[in-house]
Amino acid sequence: MATTVIITSVTLNVDHDPADIIALAERILRDLPAKIDPLIAGTLTDAEKYALGMYSNRADTVILRTGDAALLHLALLARCLATRDDADDRDVMIMLALPHVLAQRLRLSPAVVFGEVADRLPEGWLTELLREFGERQDITLKAFGWQEVSTPEGPDFRPLPY
Repeated sequence: MATTVIITSVTLNVDHDPADIIALAERILRDLPAKIDPLIAGTLTDAEKYALGMYSNRADTVILRTGDAALLHLALLARCLATRDDADDRDVMIMLALPHVLAQRLRLSPAVVFGEVADRLPEGWLTELLREFGERQDITLKAFGWQEVSTPEGPDFRPLPY
């Protein structure tokens, strides 16, 4: 028997509270089935994809500071659901470098983490990219244009200066 999940459509604007955006992403992630049907992934609105992208970006910093492995899986799933179908592989890999490095730091196998997330997603170019990227052994922050910085709140990631 197929399970249907209906994701509530919302409109976000620049004045929207960031906490509301994160809460929306958390609701979406909580309501997803173990295996995400292509139909479900296709019903995400631009606002919902934006919320999932914001969630994953914020989560990278939280994971860096806390070492939360469960959040790593959710953040990677959110990042993938936020990725546009017409996204350039190279741009996607730049964003995938952060969870790859975080998995390494948590002493997790990036191949396993990325493979588990890929297994939840509908088959396609992104799941193939996840599996291939997760297997790579050459992923570093610097190689993908990132650096770790110290802030008053704690460590964080920033793009390398040009």
